Amino acid sequence: MLGLEPLIVGAFARDLHLVYAHGIDTQQKTEDVDLALAVPHWTTFDSLQERLVASGDFTVSPRTLHRLHHRKGLPVDLVPFGGVETRNRHIEWQHGDERVMDVFGFREAQSTACEALLPGPTRASVVSLPALALLKVVSWNDRHLVAPRKDAHDLSLILKHYLAAGKRAALMGRVRGMDRRGRLRLRAGQRPHARARRG
Repeated sequence: MLGLEPLIVGAFARDLHLVYAHGIDTQQKTEDVDLALAVPHWTTFDSLQERLVASGDFTVSPRTLHRLHHRKGLPVDLVPFGGVETRNRHIEWQHGDERVMDVFGFREAQSTACEALLPGPTRASVVSLPALALLKVVSWNDRHLVAPRKDAHDLSLILKHYLAAGKRAALMGRVRGMDRRGRLRLRAGQRPHARARRG
């Protein structure tokens, strides 16, 4: 719609990587979807919201104006970035009492996004796990006084399950001198150096 390609971020992206792609039981699944959108200006973002509401499938949240509710009850948060950012990588919401939001990292996340095949079949761009970790750090710094546990918990899950999410082989392949099980590989005849003990 409007030539915009949404980027799935937030906890739903976490679940796509950990739960649905790799079968990791995090004992927690999100009940909303966060979509980041690179827009040239605020009028584009406003037009998108208006079209979604006009479709009859979405309604605007009375408390959070960038949050829509799908007719089936699913909350969808729309986060604009790109042309609407300030010089210090923030966005200043144009309506309501919503505060300034830090969107540092969204441009970088978009450039490293991966593709997910959703039911339908529908293809969608999803933030990579490393980029999601960065966004969680930024988000925690931005709102930890308001919601101190949410982003920290998500970051903890990403770090805890990162290697199990298909990253172990890639990581070990980048670490010279280690085998696939993470053990140091010594050359023939080579022994680890040890400091001599003083008597």
